[in-house]
Amino acid sequence: MFQSKVPLEFWGDCILTATYIINRIPTPVLQKQSPYQVLYLKEPDYNIFKVFGSLCYANTPQHARHKFSPRAEPTVFIGYPLGVKGYKLYNLASGKNMISRNVKFHEDILSFVLQQSSNSSITSQTQDPFHHVSQ
Repeated sequence: MFQSKVPLEFWGDCILTATYIINRIPTPVLQKQSPYQVLYLKEPDYNIFKVFGSLCYANTPQHARHKFSPRAEPTVFIGYPLGVKGYKLYNLASGKNMISRNVKFHEDILSFVLQQSSNSSITSQTQDPFHHVSQ
């Protein structure tokens, strides 16, 4: 959470995601089985693990778009929803949470790091708008 510069408002999602992952990792206490495996008698799918706070693009539902609207929206991965097969995402444009299965991940790009660096460059420019003018 700290390395990806995720805001404090996502602290709860971070804890839930960590718990989700811990429950699927094998432990010596359970003879190298995961709590998930002991409870459901099947091995968990490790391919669904994604980097928390990474940039991803969620498919825009057909009923919510028109001919010239984008087919995908930039979002941030913030966890796994309970009881639903999909990913919990934060829409950067609308500021709302959403759940989607149709997601393209860019795990090497941390969205909030990019957002904070762009905000700091904007603030540094707005502090002195005439920095290029000499006296």
